[in-house]
Amino acid sequence: WDDFGSGIAALDFNGDGYDDLAVLQMFWVPDSLLSLLPTINYGRLLFYYGGQQFDNTPDFTISGTYPGELCTSQFYSYLVSVGDVNGDGCDDLGVVGNTDWTGGSSSNQRPYVAVYFGGQNPSSQPGYYKWFPSPHSSNQAEIDPLGDINNDGFDDFGYCYKPDNYYNELSEAAIILGNNQSFTEVVWRRFTNQSYSCLNPVGDVNHDGYDDYVFHYWNAENTEAFKTNTLYFGRAEIMPVDSLLLYSGNDIMAVKAKGLGDLNGDGKDDFCGFMRSQYLRVWFGNETLSSLSDLNLSPGWSGESSSDRGLIHGDLNHDGYDDAIGSSPLSNGQSGGFRIWLGGTNMNGTSDLTVNGPYIGMQMGIGMAAGDFNADGYCDVAASAPHSTAFDSSHGRVYVYAGNAQLTDTTISNEENAVGNLGDRWSFRIIPNPVFSGQSWKLKFTGRGYAKLHKPVIRIYNAKGQKVKTFSISSEHIQSGEFDISDLRVGRGIYEVSLYEKGNLLHTGKITIK
Repeated sequence: WDDFGSGIAALDFNGDGYDDLAVLQMFWVPDSLLSLLPTINYGRLLFYYGGQQFDNTPDFTISGTYPGELCTSQFYSYLVSVGDVNGDGCDDLGVVGNTDWTGGSSSNQRPYVAVYFGGQNPSSQPGYYKWFPSPHSSNQAEIDPLGDINNDGFDDFGYCYKPDNYYNELSEAAIILGNNQSFTEVVWRRFTNQSYSCLNPVGDVNHDGYDDYVFHYWNAENTEAFKTNTLYFGRAEIMPVDSLLLYSGNDIMAVKAKGLGDLNGDGKDDFCGFMRSQYLRVWFGNETLSSLSDLNLSPGWSGESSSDRGLIHGDLNHDGYDDAIGSSPLSNGQSGGFRIWLGGTNMNGTSDLTVNGPYIGMQMGIGMAAGDFNADGYCDVAASAPHSTAFDSSHGRVYVYAGNAQLTDTTISNEENAVGNLGDRWSFRIIPNPVFSGQSWKLKFTGRGYAKLHKPVIRIYNAKGQKVKTFSISSEHIQSGEFDISDLRVGRGIYEVSLYEKGNLLHTGKITIK
C-alpha cells in the first residue's frame, strides 16, 4: 500500500479564508525508484485547497527529497495544523519525519519535527526544523499546536521527544513561541528516557484571553505505569505557575487531552481532559474550573490506542454549537468509522450518529480532520484509511463527509431543551482571521434566519473584557449577508466579536489581530 492518508489535517494553508485539506502519503516514492520498494520510501504532502471548487485534485505538493524524509512509522505518522505561527495570515503545517537514511538502511536515521509555512506561494522547504539525536525514535517524536498561550498575537506550538531506551538521553518537552522574526524555544521539561510526554491544546478554557494546554506525562520506569494529565493556564510568562490536575493513576488507557471548541454555546472553550476506551471526560469552559468533569462522552472513541488524532470538533449542522467527532479505526470488523456527539445547551454524552467504514478491513479513521472544505457554511469531516487491504489497488483513501442541517440530536431526553427549527439557525464567520492591525475584515453571515435581525450591533471586546468598539449593522448589510469592518485601530491580541439584538447576546466569535 502507499499509505495515502497516513496523516491528514485541516487548515487555511493558502490564506484565502477557506479550510484546506492536507494529506500525507507516507509510502510515496518517485516513479524512477519504484523498483526499490518496499525498503525505500520518501513520502509526500498533498494540499487540496478549500472553496466552492474543492475537489480530489491536489493544488500543491511537497515531495520528499531523500529516503525517509516524510516517512515515519506506519502507525505513528503525525500531521497537524499548528495555526499561524509566523503571523503572515496563513495557517502552517507541522510534521514529524526522519533524517536521511540513503541506501535503504534506517540504522542512522534520526527523527525531526518541522513546520511548513503556508502562503499564496508556499515554499516546499520547512520554515522551522529540529532534529533529535537518538536513532530509531521516530515513533517517539511529536509536534502539537498550542494556540496563542502568551496572547502576543502569534500562535505557538510544542514538541515532545522520547529517545530510544538503549541510549542514555533525557526525554524532552519544549514550547516554541511564534513570531514573525524568529522563534523562541523554551525547554519546558526534561526527564528520564523511560518517560513519555506530550503537550495538548485545549483552547481558552477559563476565558481570560490566553489559550491553555494540558501536559500529559507517562512515567514508565516502574512496573506499573503512572500517568498524569495537568491543565496549565496560558499567561504572558511562559513557565507554568497556575495548574489543575485532571487525572492521576496507572490506567494504561487514560491518555492525552484535546480541545473541543464551544460545545454548549456559552462562548467558552470546552475540552476533553483525558480519554479512556469506555468514555471521554469533558470539561465545559469556565472562569473557575475544578478537577471534576462535567460530561462523559461514550464510548471513548478518540483514534488509535494512545492517540488523540481521532478526536476532532466542528459545527457540522451549523446550529451555533460545536460538535465532537471521535474515530475508532479497529471497530466493526476493522472497517473503522467515527461517532458524532452533537453539541447543545444541554448536551448529553450519548453519540447521535455512527458512520462506519464502507469496507471490512479498511480501518477508516486513522486520520481525522474537520473543516468547511466546500465553503457552504457547514463543517465537514475527513476520515482516512491509509493502509487498507480492502482494495486491489492497495492505495489508501480519504473520505470527506459533508456537514448539513439534517444532523439532529437523536438522544434528547425529557429534561433537555429540544433544538428548534434548524432553518432559523445562523451564525457568522470572520474573514480573514487572523488579520494585521488596520487591515479590513468582514463578518459573513451563514445559515438561515439572520435576515430577520432588526438593528443588530457588533461589540468588540479585548482580552480583559473591555469594550473597544461598537458597530451598528444596517438592514442593507443584513440582506447582503456581509458586514465590512475597516476602521478598527487596536493593538495586537485576541478580541471577542459579539453580536447583540435589543441588548441580547446572539453570537460570539474571536479574531486575532497581529
